[in-house]
Amino acid sequence: MMDVVLIAMFAIVPLLCISIALVRYGKFYTLHKRIQITLGILLAVAVLLFEIEVRVYPWRPRAMGSPYFATDGSISLCGCICRSPSAQPSFGCMSSPGH
Repeated sequence: MMDVVLIAMFAIVPLLCISIALVRYGKFYTLHKRIQITLGILLAVAVLLFEIEVRVYPWRPRAMGSPYFATDGSISLCGCICRSPSAQPSFGCMSSPGH
């Protein structure tokens, strides 16, 4: 499943750029709308399939042997370090300038 997610990321980013260019330079609003709706549906399907996979194939028994797996309910340091670089820019994009 992770292979599909990786390949999809390389396919979706150019499609998003093309979709934005269609509106910006060609004023093809209907095609832009269809691309965006299709990508949204594909994202929802991918998230659903990922959730099903996580619940069907248990990952916790395999993670127990790792020194980075926290069994006491705390957040592991590795998880924070790996997540922070991607979370912070995303949060910055959500804030509107001037507020």
